[in-house]
Amino acid sequence: GEGVVATVARGINTGYEDTNTCVVTKSSNGCESDRVKIQVAGRYRPNGIILSSRDIVSQYSLDTLWYFGNARPDAVIDWKLPTGKAVITQYIGRDTIVVRFDSTGYMPIRMQVDNHNCLSPEAIVEIYVRPVPAIKITTKPEICLDEYAHIGLNYSTINISDFKWNFGGGQVKYGAYPTGP
Repeated sequence: GEGVVATVARGINTGYEDTNTCVVTKSSNGCESDRVKIQVAGRYRPNGIILSSRDIVSQYSLDTLWYFGNARPDAVIDWKLPTGKAVITQYIGRDTIVVRFDSTGYMPIRMQVDNHNCLSPEAIVEIYVRPVPAIKITTKPEICLDEYAHIGLNYSTINISDFKWNFGGGQVKYGAYPTGP
């Protein structure tokens, strides 16, 4: 039979997941071209958010981040970290990563889910990374057994609340231990 002549192709229903099949043909001067089947797969659009295991992150420390959303097992999760400031040290399964933060300040972590080229909106979480306190300690480079050695703290970052000393078996004979001078 005669088909409906249309210059604009009908839209494909993408309101549900399924493979839709359309047949396309062209007529010219009473002659019809071969019929061509076109199949289009309707796919779901994934969503998701980024969750963090820690409220406070310090420079050079690790944080575990994971994806939470509706992605199915065949979807791919793409993580993006600030270049040169954070690095993924471990993948745990498909949706969890361990990140080391090498810089300080606000670090935007981005994540997007790919379901066969149907992409989720990009999820972004900003993690504030605190600087590691800096200290400089001086002492003699060599010490004899049973000799007292003076250990001096000649520089430290302001606002350090506590010092944790470990002398590897040595004993404190005098001084302002444990919090420092």
